[in-house]
Amino acid sequence: MVTIKSEREIELMREAGRILAKVHEELGRTLVPGMSTKEIDRMCEDMIRSHGCVPSFLNYQGFPASVCISINDEVVHGKGSMIGKMPGETLEKKAENLRAAYAFMMGHPGKKLLFMGQEYAQTAEWNEGASLEWGLLEYPVHKNMQDYVKALNRLYREHPALYEMDYDPDGFEWINCSYQNESMIIFLRKSRNPSLYLQF
Repeated sequence: MVTIKSEREIELMREAGRILAKVHEELGRTLVPGMSTKEIDRMCEDMIRSHGCVPSFLNYQGFPASVCISINDEVVHGKGSMIGKMPGETLEKKAENLRAAYAFMMGHPGKKLLFMGQEYAQTAEWNEGASLEWGLLEYPVHKNMQDYVKALNRLYREHPALYEMDYDPDGFEWINCSYQNESMIIFLRKSRNPSLYLQF
């Protein structure tokens, strides 16, 4: 079911996005290595409240913090590799689905992050006690994934629509999000120059 938002609700969502962007910018200037998640959460809550807002995560269904924070080791262990999460009977089919997932990630608003080894579809989960599996690059499925991610990174650098308005609601526009039977979505990413946009 799709809920149609009123003009007022849409404006409130835009304003919330602007405030969130300001909080992200403030955090970028303030965070330092070694800070605990508790310190970061307290800082985020103070920043959110300084803009006259209330953290929406705080106490939502019992959630104890103002923001959801994950540090590398908290993100990694027990999660598996990206290619291991993909549907498909063969490594090649899994790689096809991973390329689609990475293209969606690159097109979707927000900053991008791939954990070590995922840029070439390392099959094992990252392990701080071992080297990355660089030998996998001898195999076409892994080398092709590395080349694909390089091409996506180049696309990102060369098209301001993919980063200029990441935190501005006007930088993203749904064209169609109801083609679930066809497994297809269509959206625009916009830059500050209205004539420069990308359609996904």
